[in-house]
Amino acid sequence: METQLSKEKKLIKARKRVEEIKGFYKHLTAYLVVNLFLTFVVYYFDVTIRIFEGLELSDQVSGSLLVRYPVWFIWGAILLVDAIRVFIFPRALGKGWQDRKIEEFMNEKNT
Repeated sequence: METQLSKEKKLIKARKRVEEIKGFYKHLTAYLVVNLFLTFVVYYFDVTIRIFEGLELSDQVSGSLLVRYPVWFIWGAILLVDAIRVFIFPRALGKGWQDRKIEEFMNEKNT
């Protein structure tokens, strides 16, 4: 039978996991809202938004998609890394990894 302490630990871990997933969905929502807004502004108002030298949001056909839509691609790559961290490797090097290592070292001291 599980002790009250182990149930509380499981509840804490479950809450942390839910917060990580919730954070990812907030990140995804911000990504879509901001990029759709910027794309709308560029096409509707026929403006060019310069991000960095050589990177700009523009409705001009010249240049590659990466040059014309850098925010979509750069932020999209960051979002992809976040998705991999949250859904594919949730225990890789996050807070859970730290907790497991601490427990491992504490168990070594006891033996």
